[in-house]
Amino acid sequence: EETAWARFQETFLKDGVAFLDGVLSPKALKALTEHFLEATVWYTPLAGGSYLKAHLLDGLHAELLLQLGAELAHRMPKALGP
Repeated sequence: EETAWARFQETFLKDGVAFLDGVLSPKALKALTEHFLEATVWYTPLAGGSYLKAHLLDGLHAELLLQLGAELAHRMPKALGP
């Protein structure tokens, strides 16, 4: 598992993006899915149209997201740590 995280971090540092599937437990994935289905973060009207955005103060704030960010920073200290 640590090797997968190390490869993930190195890919992220090299390419700016990386994918690691199966990281979240089914319970955490369900909680995130429910939060995003109920959150009111994906809207902002503009003159003549709209675009997608997410702001912490507009409904994106959730303990689970803060926990996820902290755990990712712990697992990827070179890329996301302090």
